[in-house]
Amino acid sequence: SGCLRVDSVTKQLVLLSDTTYPLPAITICYGDTTLIGFAATGNTYNWQPAATLSNAAIANPLAFPLDTTTYLLQISNAICSDSIFQTVNVVYDSISINPDMVICSGSNIQLQANHLNTGVPLVYDWSPNASIVSGDSTATPTVWVGQTTTFVVTAQNSYQCQYTDSETISIFTPSPNVVATATPDTIKLGQTSQLQADS
Repeated sequence: SGCLRVDSVTKQLVLLSDTTYPLPAITICYGDTTLIGFAATGNTYNWQPAATLSNAAIANPLAFPLDTTTYLLQISNAICSDSIFQTVNVVYDSISINPDMVICSGSNIQLQANHLNTGVPLVYDWSPNASIVSGDSTATPTVWVGQTTTFVVTAQNSYQCQYTDSETISIFTPSPNVVATATPDTIKLGQTSQLQADS
C-alpha cells in the first residue's frame, strides 16, 4: 500500500489590483520628521515628490516637508501596480511679545503674546512665576515688576509644537537733580556765554 504524506506552507501574499487609495494623514510640527508608508512587502516602490524623503525607493521612508505635502507611492510587483497617497500636514506658527519697555518700579503691567496661526489654539506658560499676578496660562498675563525682569513665554499647541519668546521690563531710574548755569547769564546780541551743568 502507498504512504500518505501531508505538509503545509505559510506565506504572506500581497495583492495588487491596479487601484488608487489613501493612507491616513499625518500631522507634524514645522521642522519635524515623520515615517510615512508601511512595512516593506518585497515589491518595488517609488515615492514622489522625493526631495523631502530620506529614500524614495523604500516602503516607509522618513518625510521632512516644510509645507503640507501629499506624497504619491507607486508600488509594483512587475505584474500589477497600485498608487497610494499619503498627506503630511505641517503646522507652522510663531509667537512674539511686545518690545522691551521701561516702567516705574512697583507697577503692574499686562503683557501681550501674539501668534501667527490663530486657527490653532495655544496654551501659554510664563516665567518667572513669582512676578505673575494673573493669567499665567493665557496670552495676556498681568505681572508685577519690582526690578528689571525678563519674562519668558513658552506656548504649545495640541500637536505638541512649542514656541518661545521673551521680553525685558526695565525699571526707570530717575536722573539726579541737575543745575544749569550760564556765565555770564545776560548777554547782548553777538556775545557768548559759558553753559555748565552740575548735579
